[in-house]
This record gives sequence, structure tokens and C-alpha cells, in this order.
Amino acid sequence: MIPTVMRAGSLLLALAMVLPLTALGARPAYACSCALSESTEEAFRSSDAVFAGEVVKIGELPMEREGTTTLMMPYLAPVTFDVKGAWKGVADDPVVVHGQGPGASCGLDFERGETYLVFAGGAGEGGGGMLQTGLCSATRQASVETARNMFGPPSTGLPETGGPTLSLLFWVPAACAALLALGTFLARQRP
Repeated sequence: MIPTVMRAGSLLLALAMVLPLTALGARPAYACSCALSESTEEAFRSSDAVFAGEVVKIGELPMEREGTTTLMMPYLAPVTFDVKGAWKGVADDPVVVHGQGPGASCGLDFERGETYLVFAGGAGEGGGGMLQTGLCSATRQASVETARNMFGPPSTGLPETGGPTLSLLFWVPAACAALLALGTFLARQRP
């Protein structure tokens, strides 16, 4: 009995000394997992910007800096698009989206001169205005005609920005009012 207790105690002591050492040299690891991929319709609803554009410039992959990461992906290069059609969140000016990089970082391999249908996020409060896309988004090489077939004609002026629709603004308060009325009715029915 005592040798077993001593062996277990020695093992626990060894683990207590070795486990903290494993964290000393640990650096963050980034891997891309698309386990929760969205349909094109879901991607449209959840994206801050949806547009078709030709790649005119691919920036350099940023150097790793201690403690810096972007909203969705750590080290992705900026890609400048000449917007050919916008459906949501951007105007018809050149747009910069961070998304060029290795697949392990969820980056895409954009080619200069090619046209892509881009689904980008991060433009809102948490993204600081910087748009990002990646391997797990619905972004893909596609012609403007393909995008028109999917979403209809591009918007004129500032495209739809993804705010709540009127139906949502109506039905949520209406449902709350109905539940409140039902609760009041049921409370009055009790003796």
C-alpha cells in the first residue's frame, strides 16, 4: 500500500514540475477549420460586405508581431479590388480586403487580374473598419454575371448594410406584447 502511494505521489510531483515548463515556450498556433461553413445565403446575411471585384493589387504578407492579430485571421495580406458590382456594404470605389495568405491561416490564394465574388466581414465595431475574408467564407472566383444571377442587379449608391429589416423591427416587439398580454390574461384567470 505504501509503495503505491509513494509511486503516485512521485508521479504527481513530477507532473507538477514538468507541466509548467510546457507553457514557457508556447506560442499561439493558428489552424484553419471550416467545420461551421455557411451556405451562400447565410454568408450574404452575415457578411458586412458582398461585392464582385477584380484583383488589382496584392500586398505583402504582414510580418508576425508580438501580440497582434486581426479580427478573424492572424496574418493575411491586403488585397485591393476594383469593384465591378456591389450588393452590400461597399461603394464602387477600390476596396481593400485582408485575405491573401496560407491556407493554414484561413487565407485565400488570390490572383491579380481575376474577378472574385467576395464575402467580407469585420467592417463593424470589432473590426475597426478593416474588411477580412478567408478560406471558410463563401468568397470564390466568379464573374460579375454569376453574382448577378445569384443576387440580382448590383445596388446603386451605398449598398444594403445588413441592418435589421422592418419586419424584424415589427415582429419582435409584437411577439413580446402578445406574450405579455397572454401572461396577464393567465394571471387573472387564477383564483
